[in-house]
Amino acid sequence: MIVAKKIPDFSSLLETTFEQMILTVHRRKVASGVLKIFSLHHFQKNKYQHTRNEAYRETFLLKIFSNNHFFKNLYA
Repeated sequence: MIVAKKIPDFSSLLETTFEQMILTVHRRKVASGVLKIFSLHHFQKNKYQHTRNEAYRETFLLKIFSNNHFFKNLYA
């Protein structure tokens, strides 16, 4: 008796790995952006604009961590 083995469908596997790659790249971009924002060198170049920069940092972090912004620009 011959038993036919089902050939595995690798297309779904490829899709998931590709999506994970995109997610990883996007997370690295976000992480590097957050690191740039939190670096003191970036924010204390001009002490006169320090409070303005802090307000900018807070709004930027809110934009990053709000799910709508994060997932809307994921595949852009």
